[in-house]
Amino acid sequence: SLREAGVPYSFMTNGGGVTEAQKAAQLAVLLDDDSINESRMLLSHTPMRALAERYRGKRVVLVGGAETVAVAESYGFDV
Repeated sequence: SLREAGVPYSFMTNGGGVTEAQKAAQLAVLLDDDSINESRMLLSHTPMRALAERYRGKRVVLVGGAETVAVAESYGFDV
């Protein structure tokens, strides 16, 4: 495995709608690997995390599925 070989790796997807922790948990089950965690995940909306402080207290438009608000809140957006 990559981990056993000491090869650094990340998971990148254009998918989203869930938090990085939720996606990591899904992959951990699919790949039967408990070492997969949110620090290895890069989802389509992950870069938005850096914008939360900049837009604190301001209105933003959220478009997405059922978990979109929860993801935005986890990043620190005021929703």
